[in-house]
Amino acid sequence: AETGEADLGHIVENIRVQWALLESRHLRSVTHIRAGLEALAFDDEAARVTLSDGRRLACSLVVGADGGQSRTRELCGIGRGGWTYGQTAIVAHLRTERPHRHTAWQRFLPDGPLALLPLRDGRVSLVWTTSPDATQELQAASPAEFSRRVTEASDRVLGTVELDSERAGYPLALWHAREYVRPRLALVGDAAHTIHPLAGQGVNLGFLDSAALVEVLAESAAGSEPCGLRTLRRYARWRRSENALMLGTTDTLNRLFGERSVPVAAIRRLGLSFVTRQPLLRRALVQRALGLAGDLPAVVTHPGPAA
Repeated sequence: AETGEADLGHIVENIRVQWALLESRHLRSVTHIRAGLEALAFDDEAARVTLSDGRRLACSLVVGADGGQSRTRELCGIGRGGWTYGQTAIVAHLRTERPHRHTAWQRFLPDGPLALLPLRDGRVSLVWTTSPDATQELQAASPAEFSRRVTEASDRVLGTVELDSERAGYPLALWHAREYVRPRLALVGDAAHTIHPLAGQGVNLGFLDSAALVEVLAESAAGSEPCGLRTLRRYARWRRSENALMLGTTDTLNRLFGERSVPVAAIRRLGLSFVTRQPLLRRALVQRALGLAGDLPAVVTHPGPAA
C-alpha cells in the first residue's frame, strides 16, 4: 500500500520468459543459431565470431549474456572480483498442504534463508540457501525425507510440503566483472555480475542491463559509431554503479542475517525495528527492490504497449 503497487513482484518460470521472448514480434525476424562459442576476435571493422560447429560470423557488436560462467567474458580475458559464500541454493518445486495465496514466504535460518515462492499452478518454488554439507544430505535424501525436512525448516507456514520435481543445487558467490565493455563488446546480466538470491534481484538486474544497453544504442544509432567504445562506456558507467549498489546491499543483508553472535543479533533486531518505524525509509527500500527507484531505463519508467 505504501508504494502504490498492487503487487510487490511476480514469480515467472524461466521457460515461460523464454517462450514469451520467442513469441515477441520483435524477435520473429531474428535468426537463432544453436552452437557453442569457440573464439572471438575484434578489429576496426567488425567483431569476428567462431562457433563450435566451425561457422564464422561477423557483426557490429557482441553482447555477452551467457551467465555467470560466461564463455564470452573468458575468451576476452576480462577478470572479475568477488568471493564465494560457502553456501549452496537448493531449488525445487513443491506441492503444499495450504494454498500459497499468491504470497512469497521467506524464513532466515542460521545457514541461510529458505524461500517459498508462489507459482501460478498452485505449487511453490523452493530456494533454500544452506551449507554445502547440508546440501549434499538434502540432495541424497529420499523424496519423503526431503519433503519432511523442508516442512520442518519452513515452520509449516504452508503446512506439509511434498517434493514435486527434480532437485538442483547452485553454489553461491558474488562476482563483479572488472570491465563491462570493450570495443564492439558488452556484458550484461550474470556475465557481468552475480548476486546472492535472498532478495530475488539477479534476473531483474539482467533485465535492467539489457534495457539500458538498448536505450544507449538507440540514442546513438544515428551517429557515426553507434557501437563504438564511447557509446558502450555510457552503458558501463550507468549500470556498473547501479549494480554495485544492489550487490553491496544484498551482500550486507546476507552477512547480517547469517551472523550468529549475540551482539550482532541485537544490532540486527534494532535495525529492523528502526526500519519498521520509518515509513519513508521502508518505502524507499521497497521501491529500490521493485526496480522503481534509481537511474532507470525509459522502458521501465515509461513502458509502451506489450509486444
